[in-house]
Amino acid sequence: MKWGHYAWIVLGVSLIFTTVIWLDFLEQEKKLQETEFEFITNGMTKQILEKLKTHEQVLMGFHGLFATSEIVEPHEFYNFYNLQNINQRFPDNQGIGYIENVSNEDKKNEINKKII
Repeated sequence: MKWGHYAWIVLGVSLIFTTVIWLDFLEQEKKLQETEFEFITNGMTKQILEKLKTHEQVLMGFHGLFATSEIVEPHEFYNFYNLQNINQRFPDNQGIGYIENVSNEDKKNEINKKII
């Protein structure tokens, strides 16, 4: 065999070896990215759950207000809201509001008043 044949064999073996190493590197990089992604998403999930728990606590406080009274007047709601210091204690909270329950009968009476 001539030296030229050996050169082709060495080249072929080298290319195969390089390809195997490259594929292994890609697999390791993929696993590293998956691990990093899991770490980031687990952290974000934990933060979201903590925020939801905080908002749940706020809502449970208001639930207690309504559970202890037959009728909650707007001024009672406003006083409770201010007493809880919601804006300072929970700055991520975008808002809590009070809406009175209006029955169908009350709606009809109000419409009739406007017509008359």
